[in-house]
Amino acid sequence: MNLLREVRLIHLRNGAFAWRLYEDLGQINTYRLEMMYPSWTGYLLQRERMTRREQETIDQAIALHIGENPPELQHFLCVNQELHIRPFVVTRPTGTVEAPLGMEDTEAS
Repeated sequence: MNLLREVRLIHLRNGAFAWRLYEDLGQINTYRLEMMYPSWTGYLLQRERMTRREQETIDQAIALHIGENPPELQHFLCVNQELHIRPFVVTRPTGTVEAPLGMEDTEAS
């Protein structure tokens, strides 16, 4: 855990805004490390900023892996901005009333 605390500080120092370590409750001694960067460019820049000593520390953490295959690395890109850019159109089924029940226009009556 001390080594992973160092790894956490390395990533946060080099541009990550979040760092989490998860333990798989279904498989003993199976962990997932998650780091979040503001952008893909931010991720690439942190790799350039890393010192030789920092990389050695990360390599020590990776060496703790005891599985047959090397640790699996996955990269995900946040799509929240894409959700906000596209126009959001609300459509109603043809049988839906315009006003909520009990909220009809009372001035017309």
